[in-house]
Amino acid sequence: MKDGLAPRTDAPFWLPANRGITPLLMRKTRYHFNVIFRTEPEGGFTAVVPALPGCVTDGRTLVEARKMVKGAISGYIESLRKHREPIPTEETLVASLDLEYAQTSRR
Repeated sequence: MKDGLAPRTDAPFWLPANRGITPLLMRKTRYHFNVIFRTEPEGGFTAVVPALPGCVTDGRTLVEARKMVKGAISGYIESLRKHREPIPTEETLVASLDLEYAQTSRR
């Protein structure tokens, strides 16, 4: 016990554990972006983020494409912040429709 303070075991690694310092928490903002995943004829998936123009990536599997698009979105937002540009909000509504068509007779 130095300085009369008990060591902190829950302090983040970058803070001295024996100073009794409580780290300031950075405020986080949560964003929601719709992502369109397309299967590609040659294999793999392309991921497109409609709210972020030009934010497109791909992956060999759907899991990989999902991981890649998270990184692409993070990089895009980081660039917007660096250039002090507004971060777009997702206002697109996404729906999936199942349609049935009558088969036409072939002559």
